[in-house]
Amino acid sequence: LNLKAGDVIPINIDEMIEAQIDGIPVMECKYGLFNGQYALRVEKLLRSNSTEYVKGEPNGD
Repeated sequence: LNLKAGDVIPINIDEMIEAQIDGIPVMECKYGLFNGQYALRVEKLLRSNSTEYVKGEPNGD
């Protein structure tokens, strides 16, 4: 390849990604920048087969 500074390399990345906690899918998100920082925008919360969430209660409380 004959690349130089300023060249653009096109890549294909899915618009939606799946966010996981401990390997468990919890939400579908879009990604981008917000106020100059990388960010995720939650598009859909995914239901778990388990009723146990982050703090052990069915609603996460």
